[in-house]
Amino acid sequence: MATYINNLRLKEITTGDEDGTWGTSTNTNLELITDGFSFGTKEIAADANETFTMPDATADATRSLYLKFTSAVDLTATREITLGPNTVSKTWIIENATSGGQTITIKQGSGATVDVANGYKVMVVTDGAGAGAAVLNANPTAATNGTVTSVSGTGTVQGLTLSGTVTTAGSLTLGGSLSDVDLTSQITGTLPIANGGTGSTSTTFANLTTNVTGTLPIANGGTNLTTYTTGDIIYASATNTLSKLTLGSADQVLKVNSGGTQVEWGVATGFSDVQEFTSSGTWTKPAGATFVMVEIYGGGGGGGGGAHLVSSDSASGGGGGGGGSYYTAVFLASDLGATESVVIGAGGSGGAGANGSSESNGGNGGNGGSTTFATITAGGGNGGGGAFVGVVASTGGGNGGNPLGASSSGWGGFGGGAAANLPNPGGPSAWGGGAGGSSDYYRQGGYGGTSLSGGAGGGGGGGAYSASSTSAGGAGGSPGQLSGGGGTQADREGGNGGASERYSDVGVAGGAGGPKGGGGGGGGTQLDRLNESPSVTVGGAGGAGGAGYCVVYSW
Repeated sequence: MATYINNLRLKEITTGDEDGTWGTSTNTNLELITDGFSFGTKEIAADANETFTMPDATADATRSLYLKFTSAVDLTATREITLGPNTVSKTWIIENATSGGQTITIKQGSGATVDVANGYKVMVVTDGAGAGAAVLNANPTAATNGTVTSVSGTGTVQGLTLSGTVTTAGSLTLGGSLSDVDLTSQITGTLPIANGGTGSTSTTFANLTTNVTGTLPIANGGTNLTTYTTGDIIYASATNTLSKLTLGSADQVLKVNSGGTQVEWGVATGFSDVQEFTSSGTWTKPAGATFVMVEIYGGGGGGGGGAHLVSSDSASGGGGGGGGSYYTAVFLASDLGATESVVIGAGGSGGAGANGSSESNGGNGGNGGSTTFATITAGGGNGGGGAFVGVVASTGGGNGGNPLGASSSGWGGFGGGAAANLPNPGGPSAWGGGAGGSSDYYRQGGYGGTSLSGGAGGGGGGGAYSASSTSAGGAGGSPGQLSGGGGTQADREGGNGGASERYSDVGVAGGAGGPKGGGGGGGGTQLDRLNESPSVTVGGAGGAGGAGYCVVYSW
């Protein structure tokens, strides 16, 4: 019976066997011997260790002298390749051509192994010692190892100097600066522009000042434009087309148009839509809005009218009207309808000045109306009281409006108190309206109360004492402050109170409240001119309250 106990696993025919076929077996053996000097490739099938065994009397790449290992997948760690059988003693040149950049370890039994780094080739020998077989590194080495005891370098070339000595350690140093280089004989090729050359071998150059006429096209690095105005911006209006965008207006910014296709000038605002209302109307939700912020102001209360005196009695002036309140809210646009009604609260009417042949009180000022948007309301300010004839009382100012639209208690400022001989100022407020100032019968009218957010109160009108003593009206309140001093009818300011008057037919009227809910000033009391009978004089009318307001921002 044939055996295969040899280092190439060839068939060894027993004496007397294979009569008539021994020639075929012998030819196969000769072919397998030549395979032992050939090049072969084996592939690692998975990311794991693998054994490659040389088969008996059969052609296989494992038998090759130069054996290249590849892998079907990327290896993620060092993998062992076992060459079998472990009784084969043979020389291999192993190439690690696996994917994944990992080392492969060549082994045969439990003995020594050889690592082959990725991309490297190593000659190895297996000793075929069976279970304890080892793999040895058989890379050629020199018969003896020489030693360099010293290397030194000196010299200078074109300004560069080499110096230093290397023994078992050390380094050679190249220093200095390149100099005296002959561009004719020592430089070849084209000297780039970055190195002081032209980047060209031609001696013909174009001077853009003297050798070029006309407009330089875009394709040649130009703009294809010939004139510019101060502030023009060059931009690509289409593919390979440059255009000029003229200077925008003051406070505009450069932005992308609504279609997202081009640049344009636009308003510098963080809101995409702003709608203002000074009278009742309808708000329309803009397309694409996500959030909506609303600010509303109630109408201001009217100032009370001044009294009319005939003889020696005294009277206070008209009380100032209370300011309208302020309310703000932010909605999700989806919570609002496509349209919402906006109601702007009217300013309260000023109280009428007293008129007649006998002494009489001034009329009360009207209350300001509430302003509403969707579900929110800003209440109007209360009207100021009419001037009161008598020496024991003074006229109270109107309370400021409530931002919740109901009673002003706890939100708007309180009107100046109606206490004898004391012209109280109107109370201040944060969100509600400022209160109107009061007036007594012989002192200057109290100033209007202020509001940090809502309308300010109107000042109280001037009172009068006996037949000759008059006094000034109080100042209207100022918005965003903590003391009086308004009265210029700017936004949210209270109107000034009118002074009491003796030598004219009509008393001094209170000032009107400013827009956005300012309270009207109280009218001044009028003394009968020289006690004429019947009297034709009239007390000063109270100032009208400022109308409410609404502004809606969407983005």
